[in-house]
Amino acid sequence: MFLAASASWLALVACSGKDDAEASAGSGTQGSTASSSAALSSTATATVSGGAASTTATVSNGANAGSTTSTATSNTSALTAVSSAASTTGSATTGAGGASSTTAGGLTQTSGGGTTGQGNTGGDDLASFAGELDGLFIDAPCLESTPTPLADQATCDHPPNTQRIEQSVVFGGDPATTYLLTLRVRGIWEPTFIAGGDAPDSELPFKIGGEVAEGNAIDYQQYFITVSDPDETYWLNDYQYTAHDIHKADYEIEIPVVGGANVTVVMNDGNEREIANYPQEIFEDMPPYDQEPTLGQLLQLEVVSVTEQ
Repeated sequence: MFLAASASWLALVACSGKDDAEASAGSGTQGSTASSSAALSSTATATVSGGAASTTATVSNGANAGSTTSTATSNTSALTAVSSAASTTGSATTGAGGASSTTAGGLTQTSGGGTTGQGNTGGDDLASFAGELDGLFIDAPCLESTPTPLADQATCDHPPNTQRIEQSVVFGGDPATTYLLTLRVRGIWEPTFIAGGDAPDSELPFKIGGEVAEGNAIDYQQYFITVSDPDETYWLNDYQYTAHDIHKADYEIEIPVVGGANVTVVMNDGNEREIANYPQEIFEDMPPYDQEPTLGQLLQLEVVSVTEQ
């Protein structure tokens, strides 16, 4: 299901990409090299039959790559549907430095209904299959040394090894069952341009399938989710243009996921700079930026519901 959103487009800046625009005063962001391509596919598939499943988070930039694995207990409390509208604005700022990529690992089923997902095991049990996605947060900060205050349409450098951030989890449930996963998506991010694919709601920056448009679009950050089964890519910040703008988005999406599928959430940037959060957009209930806005960009997911298809 999709909620109507009101999109407010900020002025599109005439530029061929982040590399061609002037950075904010003293930001040291002149000149860059754009990567020619980005790997946008999920590569892991696993099944859950109970107990803890591993989850991995990987950030990479060029030859530098790191991975972490952790386990944790999923939240089995009932999840209530959230009704929210999408809003967009244009802005930029600079982050509080340092790479940040956190992973809520491991999926543990604790309810009496079991973890197989067979039959109707109740809303709480089904929601727990996506427990590791609930609250998943991708922080895309600016380099710590970025000077403030930021100028209008400012850019900033990524901290080392954060041009691409991935968090991958294994969806629970029965491998013979397809589930409908409803997520609340909240982002403070720059626009990207996805060619092709299907846009279920023209008012939302959500696209199913397609690919990064030719030209300089790869230089702008893409936020997206890949699912291994059924195999699909879901783009979250497709505004059908690129510019030095910042959008604040809050909307819901519904995607099918087969039990045991790998779900990977990605932020990918084709060059070393991002548009800073110069309008100082903020979600007041979203730590760690609930009191002061991030200087960079961010994405947070919340699980609204999981039902059998």
